[in-house]
Amino acid sequence: APAHGPQWRAGQRTQAGLVHLRSTGGEAEALKAVLFDLDGTLLENEVDRFMPAYFQLLASKFTVLCPPEQLIPALIEASEAMVRLEHPDRSNKEVFWPIFLERTGMNRIEAEMLSNRFYLEHFPKLAHLTRPIRGVRTLMKDLRRNGYTLVVATNPLFPAQAILERLRWARVSDIDFALVTSYENMHATKPHRAYYQEILAKIDLPAEEALMVGNSLEDDMAAKRAGLATYYVHPPSSPGPSIFSPLVDRQGSLLQLRPILLD
Repeated sequence: APAHGPQWRAGQRTQAGLVHLRSTGGEAEALKAVLFDLDGTLLENEVDRFMPAYFQLLASKFTVLCPPEQLIPALIEASEAMVRLEHPDRSNKEVFWPIFLERTGMNRIEAEMLSNRFYLEHFPKLAHLTRPIRGVRTLMKDLRRNGYTLVVATNPLFPAQAILERLRWARVSDIDFALVTSYENMHATKPHRAYYQEILAKIDLPAEEALMVGNSLEDDMAAKRAGLATYYVHPPSSPGPSIFSPLVDRQGSLLQLRPILLD
């Protein structure tokens, strides 16, 4: 797919196997980290199919503590609060639970025990709604072999266990990721600049040395506002038209990213 915005080209690699990306009017910078969105980028997961099934399954396991007609609105409201509110002094988890408990009237100890059990025992049953993407595992292994720091930069609205499970579905759960963002370890969400800044602080790299790869213009390409380079991923099944946005540096399928970073 044609690029829009700064034009990249692979330059000479360093001994560590890192690629220099040149942008028009700027000096070459060594790209050291690649941040990957999860759903729709590393894993085929149609939200319109997955989320209703997820809500239905979750509600069926929580009926002993809370009826579905009360649980689902509370879950949505608490999740939206993680996105809407600025809370640098509180993790996303610490924002979620007080609101969720207030709206449902549940006891935290009982609710958290039930939640932990759900993600360990029942959430894996949703795997059939997703599909691994051809070539993803090989790409991750080759990027690590070539010295890149890899981050799973999924919107941190879920517990770590739910994200690890989806990484299993994508067949990359054993990859040496430097960071997997979750609601336990992050204090902001997409599309906020603070989310990307927190990732950079955790991996100790400047924005100029990081690339964000994802399939959401609103959430993933927002990394551009934090100074990162961006690569917009087209769906593997339907490439679609090019996206023209100042937030998108380059675009194409996930596998088309390979020659940019490795060749």
